[in-house]
Amino acid sequence: PAVLDRETQSLHPTFVEYIDGARLYLENETDKEAPAVRDIKLQFCNFIRKMIKSFS
Repeated sequence: PAVLDRETQSLHPTFVEYIDGARLYLENETDKEAPAVRDIKLQFCNFIRKMIKSFS
């Protein structure tokens, strides 16, 4: 889907759900330095960076 919802011009619900789900997972994960968690954080940050860049 497009990043923005065509009707509301807000972030598409798919992206909102993904961002919120990743945020909740990362906030609640107890082993913040586990290699898998570090990889998830890296991938999530890269996704956010690319999404922000798509607006410029």
